[in-house]
Amino acid sequence: MREVPTVTDAPPPAPSVDNPPTATGAGLSEGQWETLRACFHGDLIRASLEKAIRLPAGCSIADVAVSRFWVHARDRFTFEYELALSGSGSSDRRVTLQARWFGTPPEGHPPGGQSEPMSADVREYGLSNVAVWIPELALAFNSVDRDSRLPSVTTLLSPQGFAAQLESWRHEGLCPASGGCIRRVNLTGYRTGKRCTLQAADDRPIMYAKVFRDGRGATVAGYQSQLGRFFSALKGDVGVPEVLACVEGGRIVLSAALPRTDDGDPQPSDCGRLERVLELLARLHGAPVEVQARHTIADEVAILRRWDSAIRHVHPSASAPLSCLLDRVSTLAARGFPAGGDLVHRDFYGRQIVAGPGRLALLDLDTLCRGHGEVDLSTLISHECLDRFARGDVGFAVEDCRSAVAAQYRRHGGRVDHELLEFYLISALARLGAVHFFRRGRRSVSLRLWEAAVHL
Repeated sequence: MREVPTVTDAPPPAPSVDNPPTATGAGLSEGQWETLRACFHGDLIRASLEKAIRLPAGCSIADVAVSRFWVHARDRFTFEYELALSGSGSSDRRVTLQARWFGTPPEGHPPGGQSEPMSADVREYGLSNVAVWIPELALAFNSVDRDSRLPSVTTLLSPQGFAAQLESWRHEGLCPASGGCIRRVNLTGYRTGKRCTLQAADDRPIMYAKVFRDGRGATVAGYQSQLGRFFSALKGDVGVPEVLACVEGGRIVLSAALPRTDDGDPQPSDCGRLERVLELLARLHGAPVEVQARHTIADEVAILRRWDSAIRHVHPSASAPLSCLLDRVSTLAARGFPAGGDLVHRDFYGRQIVAGPGRLALLDLDTLCRGHGEVDLSTLISHECLDRFARGDVGFAVEDCRSAVAAQYRRHGGRVDHELLEFYLISALARLGAVHFFRRGRRSVSLRLWEAAVHL
């Protein structure tokens, strides 16, 4: 019988650079891990920001805490810090900034050989242009692209600014008319404006806008157009939003919005909507869209290994459940699964789907690749687990959810390899738990996700 590590809800001690763990991993040296751990110290970050940010008169930073944390690659991590402001006119005011950690670049020089710090434009929060580079921590606060040709995130977050920008694109023949007066810009992605919905005066959605700082928007728009034609030919009620325009050198993609019937996300617990969601997924997996990227078993294990390394080095006392899951996933991966050939989304869950009258549409196609369809099924199931655990649903059974999702998926022509689904579901629960482990007030949910994965 497999030994199960103890999972408790006791918060781990704060990270300490005075007592660093001895293990290393993810290709980082112990010195790099020490620098990364220091980025979790709010007092150190606050001292650096106070020197660099021009705050409103009489205002100061009362507290800085990590609200989110992402693992991207061997030497690249992203922090989201929440700043509590105090002083005149700033009571109960909180500001969110993102920063990226770059390992150990040359002393005194920002990453990538640039001659000046990266920019983080947060004027929408009442602050002045923040460009903060903390060399001793290898930490750069960067919220927007410095390229002057790309409208700043501040402009995109302003209804007036976006309306003016749309009018400019329309006169240039790059974009159709907006279809209404923009009342507000509703962020549905990262707080830095990765994705937003433009809404009219009656709250009717006008269009979706997504920013691609790496210029990949043209490629993603091509995928979206191919999928749109594919779904249209099937004459069903599922698909993707219509591409309206790809502007600013492929950095902003505008798509037609669906009239929404409600703000809820399609969830596996809703049997009626589950069938339509899995119809959409089964058709997506069989779509003949040409994509270059692939997601393999080895990629999945590598992602989980990076998360395990981060938690072992930042919160070693809480790392046992995740390390156990990594060992289990690695053992399953050794079975030698064949390569997958499905078109997969890789981030498929309720918030990526918009529901309109009689229609569902899938968003955020920049993660499309070829791989195993089970990776999308496991992501959908793991997010249902997250929502149920967050609501305190003690009667929820992961196995029942997995069986219901697999059955509905097969009903729409999808094929399920149960060993692959086990592999990806354990990994998805482990990764999702790691993501929420670093979010304020979510640690107990993370531990429940890990516990559920251990007992699969």
